[in-house]
Amino acid sequence: MKWFGWKAGREGSRPALAGGGGVHAHGAWPQGYEPQVRAGYLGNAVAQRAVRLVAEAVGSAPIDASDPRLAALVGAGPGGRRLGEVVAAQLLLHGNAFIQLLRDETGAVAELYPLRPERVSIVPDAGGWPAGYRYVVTGRVTVSAVDWHVQDAPTWISSGTIGTVEIGEAAFTAELLGMAAALDRPVSEATSAGCRASLGDARCRVPMAGRRRYACVVSVEGRTVTVDRDEPSPDAYGGGSLRWLGGAGCGLEDGIAQSSGRTLALRLPPHVAATAGTLIELREGCDKTIATCAARFANAANFRGEPYLPGIDLLTRYPGA
Repeated sequence: MKWFGWKAGREGSRPALAGGGGVHAHGAWPQGYEPQVRAGYLGNAVAQRAVRLVAEAVGSAPIDASDPRLAALVGAGPGGRRLGEVVAAQLLLHGNAFIQLLRDETGAVAELYPLRPERVSIVPDAGGWPAGYRYVVTGRVTVSAVDWHVQDAPTWISSGTIGTVEIGEAAFTAELLGMAAALDRPVSEATSAGCRASLGDARCRVPMAGRRRYACVVSVEGRTVTVDRDEPSPDAYGGGSLRWLGGAGCGLEDGIAQSSGRTLALRLPPHVAATAGTLIELREGCDKTIATCAARFANAANFRGEPYLPGIDLLTRYPGA
C-alpha cells in the first residue's frame, strides 16, 4: 500500500465528482447521511462487527515506509486508534477518506489528521477537476485550494464561522463571519419582551417527557399536514417540530408554525413527499410570551424575558395612550 504517492491521470480525463449510480434496497430507505447511518450501521450489530474486524485488520497490517517518522505517524492515529484503522472504517462507511497533512516550519510532515468525510465537499474548477475542498466543523468553515499537479499541501484561503442562516423554499444562504466578528459579540444578553430560552432546555426547565407524542399522517397538502389525533391545547405544536419516523424522509425534522386541532401548518413544505399513514413524532412548542409560560406551563419563575420593562417607545407616548 503506497500512502504518500501521487498518480497522474490520463490525458483529457476528468474525475467523476458525483456518481450517478445508486443502491436499490427493498422497502423505504431513509434519505440523508445520518438516518442512513442509524438504519444501516448503528442499529445493526452485525454491520458494526464486520466494519470493526476489517478496520482492525487494516490497522494492524505492517507499514513499510521510506521514512521511519512517517511510519510512526501512521501507527499513532487519533484517540489511540491507528490511522489505517480509521481510514479503513471511513472507506467502508462513507466511501471516501481524507487525511490532512500538517507540516512544521521546515516543511516536513509533522502530523496526519483524518478528516470526517461527511464534512468535506470537493470544489471543482471550470473543467471539473478538483480545485480545492471545503471542510465544515461545528459551524466553522475552512476553504483551501490545492494544485493536484504539485506535491504540496493545500493552500489556506479563508476560514470563519457560520452566522445567520436564512432558509427559503428552494435554497438557503449562510453568513460567513470572520475573526473581527468576535469584537461585535455582546458581553451580556439583550433585553426582550419574549423569552430567550428554548422550551425544555436547561434555562426553561419545563420537562418534555410528556410533551412529545406520536401520530400518523392523514394527508399532506403543501405546508399543511393533517394527523389522526387532536392537539392537547390550542396551538400546542406552534413553534414546535415534526419529526418523520417513516417513509423517504425518515429522521428529518420540519418546524411547525401553527397548529389547530388535527391540522399542522409547517414553516416550509416537507423535505420529501409524505404519504398517508406515515408515523411522525410531534414536539410541543412555545410562543415565548409570559402569558403562555404562566398559564400553560406554570413556569413564570423561569421566564427568561422582561415583559414589563418599558421600551424606547415610552418617550413618544402621549397621555392616555
